[in-house]
Amino acid sequence: MNWITYFEAFFRQRSERLHVILDAGGCREGWVQGEIFLHARDLHLETNTTPSKYDLLCPNPPMIAEIKICGGDYSPKMQGYIQDDVRKLATAEGDYQRFMILIVDNSCPTTTLGRWLTTCDFSHAERQDVTLSERVVIRIWEISVESCT
Repeated sequence: MNWITYFEAFFRQRSERLHVILDAGGCREGWVQGEIFLHARDLHLETNTTPSKYDLLCPNPPMIAEIKICGGDYSPKMQGYIQDDVRKLATAEGDYQRFMILIVDNSCPTTTLGRWLTTCDFSHAERQDVTLSERVVIRIWEISVESCT
């Protein structure tokens, strides 16, 4: 299974609703996790149920993912949370494909965090950008074990 293609199609199908949910502070990531859970029921996808609390875990085909929604006007500490999630994925035990999914709200692209969100990259990680609009870009990295070295 090509997870990148799966995630890209998933987000494109929900583009209109995703634009609305960006304005719903406090429930954005939970909404995305719930939508993916409902969409991937046949894959036996789990959300936040493992001891490591991965946002998404699929036993077969094996995959783990972390999801963050962030914009330039969000708290600057979000940069550290995103980097922590990448480290968590890179050091995870098991034979999983690992994905960092960053949903970027480009409403404030000129702040320090806004600029970082458009330029951030993680070594040894392949990235796919899915542009839904001028406001919303989904950045998906396939994280390798070497991504934090």
